[in-house]
Amino acid sequence: MSSKQVVVMLAQLLSAIVAGAAPLVWAIAAHPGA
Repeated sequence: MSSKQVVVMLAQLLSAIVAGAAPLVWAIAAHPGA
């Protein structure tokens, strides 16, 4: 596996984490009392 493939894989993983975490962070921020 080349370093370029590693970078692409990490970028995809990071984008997936951000996409998954954003709604959770928003829900927590929007409902501080929940």
